[in-house]
Amino acid sequence: MKSLKKFATMIDNISEKTGIIGALLVIPLMLIVFVDVVLRYIFNSPLVWAWDINVQLSGLVVILGMSYTLRYGGHIIIDVFVMKLSPRGRAIMDICTSPLFFAAIAGLTWRAVLSAVNAIVTGERYSSFFRPPLAPFRILMVFGLALLFCQGLSKFIKDVSVIISPAPAAEIAAPELVKE
Repeated sequence: MKSLKKFATMIDNISEKTGIIGALLVIPLMLIVFVDVVLRYIFNSPLVWAWDINVQLSGLVVILGMSYTLRYGGHIIIDVFVMKLSPRGRAIMDICTSPLFFAAIAGLTWRAVLSAVNAIVTGERYSSFFRPPLAPFRILMVFGLALLFCQGLSKFIKDVSVIISPAPAAEIAAPELVKE
């Protein structure tokens, strides 16, 4: 179980770093929008590439933030069912629903791999005047979905630990929140 916990910690750390990178991408996104709006409405000279880059940066913010959001329990849940459960009961429920999560993410990842390979082989480009290549974005989509899958494995490991451990469940589920 120690090696599984090390794996979970490693995935958590990667998700943390990619989440921060995704959050930092909001800064160039806002700057590009600001510059484009100023150039478009004040100087009547819009940036040809701004929309395409904004779409791809927005997508990267989402892609890189998915595993970070799962790590911190930020995805939507149905509180009516969950809020009355103990941490152990919540872990059991999460383990029971995890096959749906893994099947969905595996399917999306497989589809993203096919799409990335197609973009690489065909030289697919965004359908706009600027026409940037789509392969880098599609490859990063595969990375983000694979990381989300791994973060799901990390959560699964933690849920199993909550169920089998005699320690208080709060310490296992979120050790960073437990006060010494």
